[in-house]
Amino acid sequence: MPSMVMNTSIVRLLWLSGILLEGILSAVIFRKKLYRVLPAFSTYTLAGTLIDLTLWGVQKHYAVYFYTYWFSETVLIFLNGWIILEMYGRLQTMYPVVRTVVARTLVIAGAVFSLLSYAMVVFGPNKDISRLPFILMSAERSFMIVQLGALLALFMIVYSFGLKMTQYDRGIAVGLAIMSAATLTMVTLVASVGRRYEYILTILDIFGAVAASSIWLVAVVIPEKTQAATSTIPALRIEEWDAALSEMLNK
Repeated sequence: MPSMVMNTSIVRLLWLSGILLEGILSAVIFRKKLYRVLPAFSTYTLAGTLIDLTLWGVQKHYAVYFYTYWFSETVLIFLNGWIILEMYGRLQTMYPVVRTVVARTLVIAGAVFSLLSYAMVVFGPNKDISRLPFILMSAERSFMIVQLGALLALFMIVYSFGLKMTQYDRGIAVGLAIMSAATLTMVTLVASVGRRYEYILTILDIFGAVAASSIWLVAVVIPEKTQAATSTIPALRIEEWDAALSEMLNK
């Protein structure tokens, strides 16, 4: 998040650690040619590395840093959505109707939270924050809530229907959830209480990104164990759900 606290030693150390982890992660992905099976995540990782290097280079020029940061956040949010959709698509027994319901739910949720963000802007920002950063933080907060909801729905579907996720997808989902929760906490509290706790919240946000990169690196480095999926849920259950949802959507 653009602010003067980015110049402190602890924040810069965490930031450099994150850039280093992203660089290693990108190298591992391309070394193992995982971009063939994880195109969205590979694009996100490479883009994140290039963005962080760019931000590091322009950090002393606040105006350039500010607009570069928020433009890059917009790009990364769309890439996050692509990653989530890609994970849904990779579920081994995911039925088209289930995907349709999830997609429609996410669109509705996004619209609702966008309206809430607009309402927050209309009522006015915190006195410590100018209007443009407040608008951007409100929008990012809405996207983070939708993103966390989509990840929660993903885990619920997997465990409710007894589906199997790959090691890559489990690691990506957990890391993305941690990073999204940290960002959501930061933008929500800064927008609510102002910049009084910005130093701590910025560290939390960067630490969430570092933790996510660490989890992702472990997920792509450690070979996935091949074992038969064990599930106590009858395989017919998801077919029944698919038929019921299909009938409901056709009404």
